This record gives sequence, C-alpha cells and structure tokens, in this order.
Amino acid sequence: MSSMSLTNTVITKLKEHKIEEKAALELLIKFLKDFYTKKFFQFKSDYKTLQELIDIFKEEDLIDIKLHYSCNNTPVDTTTHFQDKCLNCGNSINVSTNEYKHEVTSLYSLKKNKCYKLFDEAIKIEQELSLDSYLEKPFYKKNYVELLARKESLVPFIGAGLSIPFNLPSWPEMLESFSDHLEDDTKPFYLKLIEEGNYMEALTILGERSLLTDKDIQQEIKNLFDERLILSISEEDHNYKDLINLDSPFYLTTNYDNIFTSLKAKNKFVPPLRWDEIDDIQTFLTDKKGSMIHLHGVVHVPQTMIVTKDNYEKLYNDEKFESLLSSFMSNKTFLFLGFSFSDKFFVDLYEKIHSKIKGTHFIILPNVPFEKAKEFSKKGLKTIGIKVSNNDSGNLDSKDLIKGIKCVLSNIQE
Repeated sequence: MSSMSLTNTVITKLKEHKIEEKAALELLIKFLKDFYTKKFFQFKSDYKTLQELIDIFKEEDLIDIKLHYSCNNTPVDTTTHFQDKCLNCGNSINVSTNEYKHEVTSLYSLKKNKCYKLFDEAIKIEQELSLDSYLEKPFYKKNYVELLARKESLVPFIGAGLSIPFNLPSWPEMLESFSDHLEDDTKPFYLKLIEEGNYMEALTILGERSLLTDKDIQQEIKNLFDERLILSISEEDHNYKDLINLDSPFYLTTNYDNIFTSLKAKNKFVPPLRWDEIDDIQTFLTDKKGSMIHLHGVVHVPQTMIVTKDNYEKLYNDEKFESLLSSFMSNKTFLFLGFSFSDKFFVDLYEKIHSKIKGTHFIILPNVPFEKAKEFSKKGLKTIGIKVSNNDSGNLDSKDLIKGIKCVLSNIQE
C-alpha cells in the first residue's frame, strides 16, 4: 500500500470517530512522531482511537510487536509469542495459575526505514491541505504557482512586521514612545499622523517640534531595541527560521535589527551589510553567502539609521542607492514579507524603477482586500493573500499569521 493509500485508509477509518481529514493527518503524524521518540511504544487504553492505525500498520508490515511479561509482579523478559514459556515458572506466558500470575504488555516499534517516506509524504499532504486553507482565493493560488516558478531567483524583502514577535516595537508603537518629547499642544496632531500611518510626517514633526536631534532619535531607538529584544523564542513563534531555510543568495530589509543575522549565526555567521558597503554590484549578485542587506541602517551603528524625513530624502535621491535597487529588481524577484508597502519614499522609488524595467515581484499579506491586490498588480506586485483568523479581541491573530507565512515558505522549500 502506498503512503497515499494508507493516508486515505486512515482518514476513512477515523471518520467513524468523527475526525476530519486534516485532523486525521495530524493524528497519523503524531502517531509516527510518538514512535520515533521512543525505542518502544506501549499501547495503553488512552490510545484506543489509534487501534485502527495499529491494525493498518500490522497489515502493511510497518510495525514490530514484542511482548514484555512479568511473573508474580516481577519483570522477567521480552519475547514475541504468547506461547513462549516463562523463564521463571516454565508455563506459557499467556497462562496464569493460582501459583504463578503473568501480566503481558505489548510493546510496538516502527520499522523506521519503511516509515520515513510515509512520514514525509504525510507531512507533505498536510502542508498542501494547510496551503489550500490559507490561499483560499483561486487567484492567490495562481500567483503562488507563479511564485514557485520563480523561486530560483527569489529574494526575501523583510519589513518590520516580522520582527514584532521578538518583542520589538512596530513603527506606530516606536513613534508613540517619542510623544513625551513634544509639547502638549503638538501631541494630538503627532499621534493622529501616526494613527493615519503618516510616519514620515510624524518624524518631521518630531524633528521640528521637539528637542531631539537626529543623533538623539537614533540613540533612543537603539536603547529601546536593546531593552526590548528577546531572541530566545520558539521557532514556531516567528518566521525567520523559515526565511533562513529558503537559503536565498541574499536578503533585503528596511529593518534596523540584526535578528536574522543572529539566528543564522547558530549555523554559520554571515555579517550583515549596509547597502553602501557593496562596491561591486555585479559580483555581489553572484554571491551565495546569504547576507542580510540593510537599506535603512543598522542598530549597532546608530548613526547609520534613517530616522528623519531629511535622512529619507537624502537616501532616496542618492543615485547609487537607486542604481543598487534597480540592479536587484532587474535580476531578482522580490518577496515582500512583514512589509506594508506604505513607506512613501520606498514606494515612489520602487514605482520609478518598475516603470523603466517592468518585471514581477510578490508580497504576502493577510486578509488583503481585492481592490488592494488589484492596485498592487498594477505595480508589478502580485499578492499572495493568506486567510488569517481573528483572535478573541477581534484583531488579526498574530500566531495564525505566522503559521500562514510558515506554510507558504515551507512549501516553497520543497
């Protein structure tokens, strides 16, 4: 029986227990994982719903069974047949007398070489089902298929949204933390700009109506990052490990943090780069180091961080910066993640370059309205819209969003 047939058999039998297809796959995968973590697996009463699985595995010669027995409550030996004689009393182990009482426990172990492929294919089927549930709209599935066709040239472009699980502030939260530096009559307008997503104008107000210099703002951000950052979170609670597993030749980000580089360093340290450290673009594009390129500076060198409107204008009017981004867009396919595409300076430059060289790039967004996706498509930006549930407060469920992105990225790796 092929793994696909086995999976279908499991689903059919488990439906008798009112378990749906996805849950049946999860049960099969858990069943296999439980076996893999132990030399033997004891079949107890709380695993009654798995009896069907045990029977199927027996039929397909995927499982070994041994019998561990005791005589008068004293463990004796492990054998394979109930007819075997007890080494203590000489009776068959399936016979108990007034003088000698046997207790027999079945111990199961997988024939692992046969089950590895089954496990991998069950995982793959589960991923495909999850992908179908996240990419609910057919046009998003078509965009995803096109993304797969371009995966060899794929370069992730990472925004602030992916760093939030590490306890770093979002742009609105970070800007709001600076409001105490403004006079009371300025605060309401400043906070309204933030609420509207007009971060550049808010930065301008901060620079003009507070006592903070560019250097002060940069240092405040560094202090905030140093205080807030928590790197020791589970891989299930973020998407950076999924990005590392893509093994792209390089990555781009507008973030200041070094989360990606820190996590990747556990396998191999590849230093982060600021965009102005790249001298030879042609050579760099053939590099396979997997470097993270920071476009807006890095937190460990505070003076490099782009934090005011003047900083942004200077950067986005720099011909070398435009040339670099143009080279990337000409030769690679961007995949934007955690990126709202609301940064006016970046969007203007992106549209300027795209109008000249055309090309196609992709963006992953949760619960994106159709009109928004249509607007992006006019910019050569195809949307991978994932359906994400809301939490109890009615807000976007951040854990489900992480799972949705994880599902998309893991399928790209196949």
